[in-house]
Amino acid sequence: MIDYLELLEEDVNPEDIDVSSIKFHSELNPVLWAKVEGEYYLKDDVKKKLTAIADKFSDFIRYKGSKIDIKDIVLTGSNCNFNYTPTSDLDLHLEVDYSSVGDEPELVSEYLFNKKVLWGLKYDIKVSNISVECYAGDASDDRVKGAAYYSLMTGEWLVKPDRNNIVVDLSAVREKAAELIEMVEKAETAEQIKKLKDRLWKMRYSGLHTSGEFSVETLAYKILRNNGTLEKMTQRLAALEAI
Repeated sequence: MIDYLELLEEDVNPEDIDVSSIKFHSELNPVLWAKVEGEYYLKDDVKKKLTAIADKFSDFIRYKGSKIDIKDIVLTGSNCNFNYTPTSDLDLHLEVDYSSVGDEPELVSEYLFNKKVLWGLKYDIKVSNISVECYAGDASDDRVKGAAYYSLMTGEWLVKPDRNNIVVDLSAVREKAAELIEMVEKAETAEQIKKLKDRLWKMRYSGLHTSGEFSVETLAYKILRNNGTLEKMTQRLAALEAI
C-alpha cells in the first residue's frame, strides 16, 4: 500500500486509493451478534457490558448534578451493519430528552458534545476488543439514512440492517479520499492540523446526517482511518506540540 504521507511533492491519484476496506459481509459481526431463526440478537455478555458502559456514561453527562432523562440506549454504525471492518467502533448512543437538560437545544447539543470529547480523552473502553464510542443526542432526531439501529433497552431492532439497500459510489469515494489526503499532506503547523481534524469530523458528521452511513464523505473518512492517515495526523500533532 502507498504511504500517502510520504508523497509530499506529488498529487494523490484517486486511482491509487485503496478501497479494499470498503467491503460488505454476508453476516453481521459474529463477535457481537447471534443469529436465531434468521434474526440477529446482541449476545448476552456484550449487552451486559454495553449496558454497564451506558450507565457510567449517563452518570458522566449529568447536568448540574442531576441525571439526564435517557429515552433509549441505541447501538448503530458499521458494527450494526454489514460493512464492519477490524477498525470499526461500537457506536453507543444515548437518546436524550433535551428538555430535561435545558431550554436551548443548541447549548444542550454543545454541552453533550463537550462531555463526549472529555469522556473519550479520559476512557479507552473496549468490548470484545472493539472500541466503544459513546455519545448522546436528541431523541427526536431522525434516523440516519442507511444506518441500522438496535435498542439495548428493548433488545429489538429499531431499524434493521438491509444488505440489499446499499449503494456505494467508489469513484467518488476515491476522489474525496485523495482530496483529503492531499489536505493532510499540506498541513504543516499544529494549528493547521487541529483545524483539519475538526473539519474532517464535521464532514463525517454532516455526511452521516445528510446522505447516510454509505455517503461519500463517511466512507472517505473511514479510508483515512483504516489506512493510518488519521493516526499519523495525531502523531504529527503530538510531535509539533512537544517542540
